[in-house]
Amino acid sequence: MSVGAYVKPAIRDARHLMPSANGGWKDYRELRHIRLIVVHYDAQWRPGKYDAVERLKGQARYHIGKVWGYDRQGRPIYGFGLMYHYSIAGDGQVLWTQPEELVTWQARNANQYALGVKCDLGDGQEPTVAQLASLKEVLEWLCYHRPDIPAGRKDVWGHSELTQYGNSTKCPGALLPYLQRYRRREWV
Repeated sequence: MSVGAYVKPAIRDARHLMPSANGGWKDYRELRHIRLIVVHYDAQWRPGKYDAVERLKGQARYHIGKVWGYDRQGRPIYGFGLMYHYSIAGDGQVLWTQPEELVTWQARNANQYALGVKCDLGDGQEPTVAQLASLKEVLEWLCYHRPDIPAGRKDVWGHSELTQYGNSTKCPGALLPYLQRYRRREWV
């Protein structure tokens, strides 16, 4: 892609629409500390048309009610909201769901350095053509057109690949081969 032909992806700001919980532990970082872009699927199979924002609200409520760990006194630590920064719907719609500076809990010991991009995709489900096109546009934007974020093409990983950070999952499912090809510059 030539720089002259670049067009920023259409991103809908949905941050103000997401449920959040007060009192949840939150941490922020400077954008210059982001060195990983971690791609996820939500592992929910929902064929057909759906409202992407309503789906995200449900996921945010789930993340708020989930016990993510325990503090030193043994009390449960609950989530503060949706744990992804961007979400890509099956129709290709891209939603901005959390500030990039916010450390979300989506990649275990890599959270402090990771920006989370999630696709609406179930286990065993293939991504749609529109979803793949939007994912690639978002990755290109983050890797090549955001000088404030140092993570580049070589820093794009599927959640399951981050075993050195304590991750053990099937996520991002069928997206993984695309991400591996992206890092090798074969998905152009």
